[in-house]
Amino acid sequence: MPDNQKHIQSYLSAYCFGDIYIRGGLHLKTRELLTFCILCTLGGCENQIRRHIQKNVNMGNNKEILISALTSVSLILGFQGL
Repeated sequence: MPDNQKHIQSYLSAYCFGDIYIRGGLHLKTRELLTFCILCTLGGCENQIRRHIQKNVNMGNNKEILISALTSVSLILGFQGL
């Protein structure tokens, strides 16, 4: 990234992964499951989805939980990303 744009990356990283992702209210395991479900409905996020599948597995959300979560939200979020 060019030097004159590095501040944008720093801001996004601090905001997204600092202020938002680690705030209280939800356990990281639940947040990771939600992130996975949302990414699946956006389309064009295949690389991110692969990383978040692994993060979910690392946090104890197995394949059955991921499928169950996607099934539960599919009607509300739409079927286009599934």
